Amino acid sequence: MKKIFTLLCTSLIVLLMFVGPGNSVKAANPILVPDLFSCGCEDHGIYPITGSEKNKIVAELLSSDAFKTQKSLLNKDYTFKGVNEVQVAKVKGANIVMVAVPFFKKSGTLEFAMFTNGESKGMAFPPTEEDHNH
Repeated sequence: MKKIFTLLCTSLIVLLMFVGPGNSVKAANPILVPDLFSCGCEDHGIYPITGSEKNKIVAELLSSDAFKTQKSLLNKDYTFKGVNEVQVAKVKGANIVMVAVPFFKKSGTLEFAMFTNGESKGMAFPPTEEDHNH
C-alpha cells in the first residue's frame, strides 16, 4: 500500500510538472541597452560580432588587467550592467576589435566603457537617433 501511494504521488508530481502552468522565462528588456554596432554601420566597415567569437573576445577582455583597472575606477559612481549586454564589433580591413561594456551611472544614465584591441579608450554615451541617420 505504501509503494502504491508513493507511486501515485510521484506520478502526480511529474504530471503537474509537464502539464501545469509555470512561469515562463522573460527576456531582458533590450531597450535599456541600445545596440551600438547594428545601425547600418556596415557601410562604414564596422561589423557586429556575435556567437562564440564574441564570447571569446568578451571573456579575454573581462579577465584582462585593463578591464579590471577600468572597473575598479568606475565602481564608485557606476554599476556594471553585466556580461550579457557587452557588444563587440570589428573594423573591416583593419585589425581593430571594439568592445563596448555598458555601465549605469548612479544618476541612472547609461554609458559605455570602450575598449579597442583590449585597451581602455574611456567612456562613451549611447548614440541618439540622429547619430544613426547616415
